[in-house]
Amino acid sequence: MNTQKFYPFNPQRIFGGGIAAISGSALVMGIIVFGSLQDISLTPPLILEASPIVSAVAIPLELKQIPNSFSMPRVASEMIFSRDPAHPAVAEKDSSILVSWKSTALSQKAELPCRIDLKFIKGKGLAPSLQKSLFWMDLTQKEEAAIEASVWVRTEAGEAFETERFCTPFQAPLLQRVEEYPENSPFRVLGQAKWLGFDRFSEKYGEGVLYLVSLGSCAESQWLSLRSGEWITWNNGRWEKGDFSAESSCAHILCTDGNLLIWEGWDDKKRYRRFSLGLEPKEPQKLRGGEILSAVRLRSEKQISCLLDKQCLILRQGDWALKTAGRWRALRRAEEKEAYRFGKLKGELFVLDRIGVRAGQKNLEGSFFNEQRTEQVSVEFIIGDKP
Repeated sequence: MNTQKFYPFNPQRIFGGGIAAISGSALVMGIIVFGSLQDISLTPPLILEASPIVSAVAIPLELKQIPNSFSMPRVASEMIFSRDPAHPAVAEKDSSILVSWKSTALSQKAELPCRIDLKFIKGKGLAPSLQKSLFWMDLTQKEEAAIEASVWVRTEAGEAFETERFCTPFQAPLLQRVEEYPENSPFRVLGQAKWLGFDRFSEKYGEGVLYLVSLGSCAESQWLSLRSGEWITWNNGRWEKGDFSAESSCAHILCTDGNLLIWEGWDDKKRYRRFSLGLEPKEPQKLRGGEILSAVRLRSEKQISCLLDKQCLILRQGDWALKTAGRWRALRRAEEKEAYRFGKLKGELFVLDRIGVRAGQKNLEGSFFNEQRTEQVSVEFIIGDKP
């Protein structure tokens, strides 16, 4: 007879149940872990919140994706690097450069190699920072005519990331706004001048292509006819033609760009200035030379009588006749002609260029100019018999 033993706990059942429990737990934990991994990024985005400068640049100019999954603006498209032109009176040329920001039209002088701290001005764009920033660029000379820049961002943890590297040639400096110059300063006065156009009077009489510029108010305006590259200097509270000097402000016309007259110069502290004057809009004036001049009669070989706007005048070859306050008068004195050349005397002008013979008949040739000297009409008349 077999004797069967009874135990309060069955070891076989305990072992089987334990295996089942452990397997179930492992399955549940695997599901939980696997599900959790679906929401975990191996390279989580790096969020820079502490620095107002770095957080500000998250407002994109042109976003560029870099390692560590945060975005930065492209700096290369916002920058202009140029040589800082030295004053022409300075023998030793300055090796500094001008770093300019397109969107904010700001400039900063620097010596290479250097670090330029950056910030982003809300509503304006990229600009230099006067304080040390977590956002900056390092500049070095790459070649004789090029510069290399590397852009960096530093996190609060002290880790620095190079976000961009580029090489760019030197370019012409940005044009400055007239409002940047101090009130009543020489360059504020020059920057508020008017480019009237080309001086047809000076062009006609052998002085070449000249730009006619009007300075000052209408009541006290001053005209300057200038060639490209011709210097003017600030002397006794006004701009005058003359060679540059190291002690006073100086400027000259650099070039034209469409309807813009580009200037460059230096103030009395040898700071570089570059700005433009726009061509003054005007309605074309129709000079009626044939209607103004009439009743031409020969008085001598080199003298005529005529009517200008029905006003009788006696003119010799080479005479100038100026219309002011509705009346014509001959300008014969050298100081009167000089005053007209410099814009102190203004008005319509007739110049009797020549009395001669054409096709067997006596004739005259002359030129009419409008008050601004920007338009010119040539006239030719057959002269009647001597009275």
